[in-house]
Amino acid sequence: VRRALAYLTPVDDIIKVVYKNKCGRTVSMVSPLKAEYNKDLALIPVDVEKAKALLAESGWKDSDGDGILDKVIDGKKWSMRADINIMNAVPDWKDIANMVAEVYRKAGIELTIQLMDPGVFVQKNKEHDFDLSMGSWGGVSSADDFTSIWSSDSWKTKGNNFTGFGNAQSDALIDS
Repeated sequence: VRRALAYLTPVDDIIKVVYKNKCGRTVSMVSPLKAEYNKDLALIPVDVEKAKALLAESGWKDSDGDGILDKVIDGKKWSMRADINIMNAVPDWKDIANMVAEVYRKAGIELTIQLMDPGVFVQKNKEHDFDLSMGSWGGVSSADDFTSIWSSDSWKTKGNNFTGFGNAQSDALIDS
């Protein structure tokens, strides 16, 4: 499902429309200026059909013809409807969220934008109380320590790993 969402996120259009082509796209959270940047990773293009196929593989289908994907999980029918939390203090994020919602809709996913004050937004992220959340991290020119954002311990302790990313293999890479 996460890979399907990646195929639905219109990064190139966001750069063009929202940021007037004044920034570039990178394939990971590691700056391409750093030695640890993986030059072999490929950018994920927008591909609605590929996303639909991945979602179907995961069991998400529009069983009732309402245009929204659904799936029965533990005997209960769930629809692919989600809130996306964004800070109201970042005007560009509302434009981005609207662009994302437009493409997601083409694949049968309905997003509802939730504007939040920064404090509420951060607290909900730390508590893992969100469906989707739009955020960003700034980089530095010095060496990165990915523990705070990407280690699985940072998820367990409600640190800055809001996404739940991490496993034994990625933790070992961070530790190395």
